[in-house]
Amino acid sequence: MANPEQLNLLRSGIENWNAWRKKGTAKIDLCRAKLSGAHLDHADLSNAELGEATLINSHLERVNLDGANLTAADLSGAVLAKARLRANLTAASIYKANLSGANASEANFTKARLDSSDVTGANLNGANFSSASLKAVVLCRAQLERTNFNWADLRGAKLDGAICAYTQFGDSNLAQSSGLDSIHHKASSVVSIGTVFLSNGAIPNIFLQGAGVPDAFITYAKSLAGTPIEFYSCFVSYSARDQEFADRLFTDLQARGVRCWFAPHDIQGGRKIHEQIDEAIRVHDKLLLILSKASMNSNWVKTEIANARDREGREGRQMLFPITIEPF
Repeated sequence: MANPEQLNLLRSGIENWNAWRKKGTAKIDLCRAKLSGAHLDHADLSNAELGEATLINSHLERVNLDGANLTAADLSGAVLAKARLRANLTAASIYKANLSGANASEANFTKARLDSSDVTGANLNGANFSSASLKAVVLCRAQLERTNFNWADLRGAKLDGAICAYTQFGDSNLAQSSGLDSIHHKASSVVSIGTVFLSNGAIPNIFLQGAGVPDAFITYAKSLAGTPIEFYSCFVSYSARDQEFADRLFTDLQARGVRCWFAPHDIQGGRKIHEQIDEAIRVHDKLLLILSKASMNSNWVKTEIANARDREGREGRQMLFPITIEPF
């Protein structure tokens, strides 16, 4: 339980509290304190024990929470805009805390731990989660549904197993963030082209695809950002009579992160089909050809083989990869 003398002093006014903090180094015990709606602006709560504290709708503008322990605290609806959360090597612990609906715009979470916290609907616009040292910000298994990370700096942050849905990553920096490929996407999210550029294109395709980013955007945006189009992207060529096998192959490749262009799924209406196929082959690096009696009698397939062989000759590398599904 919270130290009653300290709790009463904090409630008496921030000036009194900060003056007392300057006089000594007493351990600050505010565990399970009931501070809902409290105005604690500019308070010095560095290294304070605030585990399981109730801070619902509290005002924490420019509060100093360096090294504070907020494990399992309820900060839902709290206003932390521009609050200082510069943790020391022990890091600010916000483990399993409730930050749903909180406003922490431009807050500094450097080295903080927010793993398993509920950050649903929080405004973290412009917040700093970057890892300038070996101590990374931890957002593992955090609930990030409808969370606003626009203009946030997430360089080096750990996001393993986090849950996203309608999450906003507009102009965010995700460079060197870990765990992006293990995020659980319950629905699509917002990822801007600025995010791709700020991250130097170093964002796993599986994260972008899970967020609902179209393959065409992934291909061209990452190429423009300086990341070459992956060598493992491929165009699947087959006869319509082999549709069932092609469907299974396409599904397996996509599940393993191999981006494919699949004619029946991707052809756009209103354009000549052969133009779209030629364009797809030019963009992708491999032509995966499903060989069957039906495909070998297809004029389209023969044309695609010829185009692929011409490109192999020009570029000096293998591009055509045939898969035989029946004896000839």
